[in-house]
Amino acid sequence: MSELLNIHENLHDKGYAPIEIDIGKSDMQTAINRYLGFLSVDNEYHEATKFFVSNRGDGDYGQFTRLSGSEGVRGVVPDNKDIFHFGSMSRQIIEARMNGNIPREMKQFLDATEEIFWAGQRSKRKVLEQLDYENTGLVSILQTERHTLNDVLRFIAYYPNAEKLAKGHFDRSTCTLAIGESHEGLRMTTGQNGVVLDADETYLADLESRLRPVDHVSGEAKFFLGAGWNRLPIDYKIGVNDLDLGWHDVISSEKQVDEKVMRWAIVMFINPYAEMEGYTVPTPAETRPYKQLGRLAI
Repeated sequence: MSELLNIHENLHDKGYAPIEIDIGKSDMQTAINRYLGFLSVDNEYHEATKFFVSNRGDGDYGQFTRLSGSEGVRGVVPDNKDIFHFGSMSRQIIEARMNGNIPREMKQFLDATEEIFWAGQRSKRKVLEQLDYENTGLVSILQTERHTLNDVLRFIAYYPNAEKLAKGHFDRSTCTLAIGESHEGLRMTTGQNGVVLDADETYLADLESRLRPVDHVSGEAKFFLGAGWNRLPIDYKIGVNDLDLGWHDVISSEKQVDEKVMRWAIVMFINPYAEMEGYTVPTPAETRPYKQLGRLAI
């Protein structure tokens, strides 16, 4: 129970809880280098990686480029970045589409990504088993062998942005693992438990004022809750329903990866299995409450 108490305490105090992960910084650096190499291959290979496992809004996989100010599926895009979403079926789908004719840069990237995905899954399983000490079924909907696993491992290459590299938000996922990053920039604090549909300037200013830098430690990921946690049936969260969500942003620093890339990060988004009935993803106003006020950023 001591580990569980530590998770509770950390989520309440900081908005995240450190947990062990069996992947090193050098492995993550290798994977990122391979991702940047993959970005250089022809766009047809990027397009071949895209697929969906559900139409819920949390099951999109493959390579995507986000440009600040452009119109995305959830409204105006607030930042500049390349992202790649890898899932449990990515390797098989991509290889089947391409009949095995995969460029070397692409194969090397998929090899490295697959290793990190399953390392994240092992860490996720451990923390969920601690949270599900009442055996409510929380593990079964977020870690399933009978349905379609819908977790997303995201690689992010951040590019210069007019303001923050990523503006303050709650993740759309039920839970998140911040696995690795090139250098400092991630900031977090505790957020609301329960859906806030009447956010005002005071509420947002309080969140921003409490943001604190997060340090990554070798062999350690950061576990926190996203807005999707509020969407899970309460019967699955007996004993843990009051846990705080993790509000976070990413700011730039004097460090950067190279002349083009400001920063990189590897994150796993944990979602209910794709066929779960009754679950819907949070709205943009739930993940970015400032959108209720009719503005792009705070």
